[in-house]
Amino acid sequence: MNLSTLTDRILGAVAPRLALRRESARIMLRDLRTTEERRLRYRAAETHRLREWNGVTDETDAELELDLPKLRERSREIVQNSPLAAGIIGTLVDNVVGSGFECVPSPRADRLDVDETALDKFRDRAKDLWEEWSEQADATARTDFSGLHRLLERSALEGGDVFFHLVSIEDKTRTFRTAIELLEAERVGSPVGDLEWRMGVKRDRFGAPTHFRVFGEGDQKWSGQFKTYPRLTAAGLVMDQYMIPLRPGQTRGIPIFAPALEFFDDLRGYVDAEITAARATACITAIVKRNGPAAAVPSRATRDAVTGKMIEELQPGQIEYLEPGEDIVPFNPQRPGMIFDAAVTSLVRMILRAVGLPFELGALDFSKANYSSSRASILEARRSFVVRQITQARRVLQPIYRAVLEEAWFQGRFKGIVKEPSWAANLAEWTRADWGFPGWGWVDPEKEINSSILAVKAGLSTRSIEAKKWAGRNWSDLLEAGVREEVKIRETRKRLLNEDPEPEPEPGGGGGLE
Repeated sequence: MNLSTLTDRILGAVAPRLALRRESARIMLRDLRTTEERRLRYRAAETHRLREWNGVTDETDAELELDLPKLRERSREIVQNSPLAAGIIGTLVDNVVGSGFECVPSPRADRLDVDETALDKFRDRAKDLWEEWSEQADATARTDFSGLHRLLERSALEGGDVFFHLVSIEDKTRTFRTAIELLEAERVGSPVGDLEWRMGVKRDRFGAPTHFRVFGEGDQKWSGQFKTYPRLTAAGLVMDQYMIPLRPGQTRGIPIFAPALEFFDDLRGYVDAEITAARATACITAIVKRNGPAAAVPSRATRDAVTGKMIEELQPGQIEYLEPGEDIVPFNPQRPGMIFDAAVTSLVRMILRAVGLPFELGALDFSKANYSSSRASILEARRSFVVRQITQARRVLQPIYRAVLEEAWFQGRFKGIVKEPSWAANLAEWTRADWGFPGWGWVDPEKEINSSILAVKAGLSTRSIEAKKWAGRNWSDLLEAGVREEVKIRETRKRLLNEDPEPEPEPGGGGGLE
């Protein structure tokens, strides 16, 4: 027993009033200290202010492991049954992927110690080989690489992440063995609480994925019917994952609709209720009110033999005579209500904000937009599109492109263009590529093209940047295509009209605008 407690007991027995004053002073001092401590805290963290707010305190994967299957299930159900969700996914895929990224082989001459002429031959060959492989990229032979690319983005949006597996197919009709198998998020998993695996992913001590556990289609989870694939081997990439992580240490991706699922449910319930009320309003024409003795008279309406419900038959121009004591009461509940449009718009805005789309683009409703607001909304949306595009180019397309070129090298498809010592020593540089993303549409073509011209003239941009931004194409390809068109026009006019081509302007004079 300490001295303070002993003193309290003695005072309580000898001088109760003094003991009471001592305890009161101790309570006042404790309250003062507590008040002072509260001044140093966030008010939003005080329990009495937000009593029912359960915060997120667990480590990232600990939360995901239990909740992710249900989030995926509900996200996929929303996409299947909600026109808004299906439209949002379609808009995102169209803007992020479009018809696919353009591959622009871009090894640098100064890094490889080769001349530009030889490098141009390699670039042309590499691009031709990539396009050749793209037609046979799908392991299921159902689409080409452009279709796989769109499917990959769609699966990642709905399920949170998607896995791509590089397989080798022996087929005499194929010029490449390498093909891509896409695996939905549900195909990769492991039992809850498995310390060695995190939701089907085995990681190293830094959290980088090293192996994946894949279940066959239709197999029961955790039945032992699975295969384990390494992410990398000495031969290169085998399998990898595409997702946009939201927190450090996050192993699996989160469906894009996860924060908005509650609002989807509210929207569906509200719209269903209003539509049901409107349908009921359309079915009930009027109500017959009975007064006095007529209230006891059976209704003249026939009754359905099965349901027992009353059935009234109405025809155009029909005259109905009422019994004594009966009166017609109009039935007009005014549904949908006056706030229907405002309420739906508010819910849609919250859903679109969660997925990073402006209202005009997500709802495809430009009825209340002007040029300035439309352009501002689209420019802001493009920021989120570019994040996903860059992640795809680095994490998905570049490794696949490298694998394709490596197979082409072993087939001897670069013979006479690249020397073997240089290829082995500079593999990363030879397989380097830039990726042309889908071009953005113009809100006002004249204004935006003129702004691009001014930016190039002022040195704030380049032709290559502007060509990729608006056309999604490499500027040198556009230049060559334009020159070929001009040559074709001259040749055709000479052949059909017997016209001599216009003389080329002399260097340094003529050919300019007066």
